[in-house]
Amino acid sequence: MTDAGARFVWAAADGRGRNQFVAFRRTFALAGPARAAVLHVFADSRYRLTIDGAVLGYGPARCAPAHPEYDTWDLADRLGPGAHELVVTVNHYGASSFQTLPGTIGGFVAWGAVDGHDLATPGTWHARHRQRWYTPRRSPAAVTSTRATRSCRCMGRKHSGQTGAASYRACISVATT
Repeated sequence: MTDAGARFVWAAADGRGRNQFVAFRRTFALAGPARAAVLHVFADSRYRLTIDGAVLGYGPARCAPAHPEYDTWDLADRLGPGAHELVVTVNHYGASSFQTLPGTIGGFVAWGAVDGHDLATPGTWHARHRQRWYTPRRSPAAVTSTRATRSCRCMGRKHSGQTGAASYRACISVATT
C-alpha cells in the first residue's frame, strides 16, 4: 500500500473514543511552482483535506468497511512558489455505521511527495485535537470539485498481508505535536 513506509498515526495511543476530530498539519516551502505533487490519503472514519486554508475535498471514498480504499490527490496545480500548509482533519466516528465496523480505532495515513518533500506519516506531520470540523477560510461554495483530482484504490492485501479494518488496526502508531 505505502511505497514510502508510511504508518498509521493518531493523536492518542489507543485511538479510541467517539466522534473525535484530529487535525494533522504538514508544512513545506517551494522555490517555484510544483512540478509533481501527489498525496495518497486514508482515514478512519472521514477526512477533509485543505491546502493553504482552501478545502480541496473530503474522503475517503465510500467503500465497504471490510475493503477500505485510499484516495490519491494531484496537488501540483494548486502549489506555487512559497510556503504551504496541508491540513487533513479526521473525524473518527468511534461507533458502528454504514461505513465503519464496530470496534475500529482512529487512524490516519498519508504518503506521497511534493517536489522532493516526503509526505509520508508520521514524518513531520503534527496532530491536534479539535472540537469539530475546523471552519475553512472559504465558503462551502468555493470547495473545489474533486472529480478530476482524486482517484481511489483498494487498500486490500497490500498492507500487512491483511484486509480491511484488521490491517490498519495492527499498524496504528502515535503522532506527536
